[in-house]
Amino acid sequence: MSEKIILIDDAGWGQLILGVVIGALKPPDPRYMERRIPVSSFQPPNFENKKYLDDAVKIADEIVEVMRPDRETRFKICSGYVLS
Repeated sequence: MSEKIILIDDAGWGQLILGVVIGALKPPDPRYMERRIPVSSFQPPNFENKKYLDDAVKIADEIVEVMRPDRETRFKICSGYVLS
């Protein structure tokens, strides 16, 4: 039996023009899930309150709900700040 895994990564943290995208993939399934943390979460007063981290947690919860991992599924998450 092959390893069950869900890959999660972020993009856009360096240039917040359109916010930050968090994407997830559950190989070998070719479907890809992505959600966006809006630019407004990085603007005052939301930035000082770290709203973008709350948004990241909500997105992670949605990934788990949609991709339905079982007890054997491992998560590989990028080491970017938003997903730390």
